[in-house]
Amino acid sequence: MPHHVMIHLPDGRVACADCRDPIVRQMRKINDALLNGRMPALPLYEPVTAWLDQHREQSAVCHAALTPSALPCGHD
Repeated sequence: MPHHVMIHLPDGRVACADCRDPIVRQMRKINDALLNGRMPALPLYEPVTAWLDQHREQSAVCHAALTPSALPCGHD
């Protein structure tokens, strides 16, 4: 099973990507800020929002794959 990174965007959507996807670097910056008790600056979300707009289906499949009984997302 591949490793995924997931974040909640300010607009309420969820972005989920395989750890090998380049957008994950940006997603980890956001998660690191939250983990350290800081509110991420809104510009940090912009590349992730743009990525999600282009990869909605793959993000949804990756997110669904996190459920124990789900089918794999295809990143195996």
